[in-house]
Order: sequence, then structure tokens, then C-alpha cells
Amino acid sequence: MVERFLGFLRDGRPAHVAEEVERLTLSGLSSRSIYLRVFAPALVKIGSLWEEGVISVAEEHLATALVRAQMARLAPLPPQLPSMSGRVVLAAVPGELHAVGLRMVADFLEGDGWEVADLAQSTPRDDLVRFVRMRRPHVVGLSCGLIDHLGEAAAVVRALRSLPDTPVVLVGGSSLAHDPAAAGAIGADVVAKDAQEACGALQQRFE
Repeated sequence: MVERFLGFLRDGRPAHVAEEVERLTLSGLSSRSIYLRVFAPALVKIGSLWEEGVISVAEEHLATALVRAQMARLAPLPPQLPSMSGRVVLAAVPGELHAVGLRMVADFLEGDGWEVADLAQSTPRDDLVRFVRMRRPHVVGLSCGLIDHLGEAAAVVRALRSLPDTPVVLVGGSSLAHDPAAAGAIGADVVAKDAQEACGALQQRFE
């Protein structure tokens, strides 16, 4: 399933990608399952192909754009948990340019009833802190995909801790998925490997 979808992404034709997503939907896969079982692993493979020099930056960008277009078609996602009520701010740490995973988390949370402000890629630390001070969210979610950005992620968390109304801090990203020690060093309250885990963790924390 993932390899088939990956082939359509590498082919780069929007109509073919859309037809495959429609086929997956008609086969009975829920929107959330398509996100988790098809989109996410396919994009991981795309990233690996780029790192190995098999595809260019242009091809990687096109594949990402094709997935984002299909995400816009599938969202909002129907809730799988009791409806939540609260405010969430999501942002990629400074220097982090990959924000599709962050958008996946936003779609899942919005489907569960959260009010989400998605600031997307590479949000400057001071701007994020000012925004959080103004919005006073219950949760701030940070995306950190590269190990090189872990130090900046920790600095953002420290800055958030200095606010009078300290939000719950959620972190995720490929740099943390297989390294609990790195996640702990950042100082976050919640670490999630994907959108579904993020929703579940926040549900438990705020129920």
C-alpha cells in the first residue's frame, strides 16, 4: 500500500495521487488510517530517498505538496476520542523547515475538538513566545525533525516555562521518535511519535 502510493508520489502527477487516495477511501480506510498508514510512511521514504541522493530537492518538495493537497481534501478528520475543548498552538522550532507532520497533528486535534493555531515551519523563538503569551493556549506543540535542532527545541521549552501561564508542552518529530533520552533532555511534558499518539496523550492529560 505504501509502496504503491510512493510510486504515485514519485511520478508526480496530482490526478494519479488523488485517484489513489480515493481508491484507499473506497476500500474502507478511514482518513486517520490513510494519514498514519500511507501518508506518513510514504513521506519518510521520500525523505530517505532525498538523503540518499536518489531524488532531488525539487522532487521531494513536489511529493510533499501532493500529500498536503490530499490532506486538505480529507480534513477535518472525524473524532475517535471524546470531544476535547481547549486551545493549542503548534510550531516547528527555528530552522525546522518540514511541517507536514505538524499539520497532521493539527488535523487530528481539530477533529477531536481542539482549537488549533498552526504556525507551521521555522517559527522564531521570541515570536512564538509572544504569540503564546497573547493566546494563552492550554498546549504548545513543537516539531523537531532534525537532531541538529534539539538544542533550539530545548531553548524554546525553557522560554515557555518562563511564562506566567505555562502551557503543557508537547514535542514530536523524527529526531525524538527513537531517542527517549533526547526527548527528556528537552524538558517537554509530552512526547509523541505521531498524531494519534499526540491526541491520546492530551486526552489522558485533560480528561
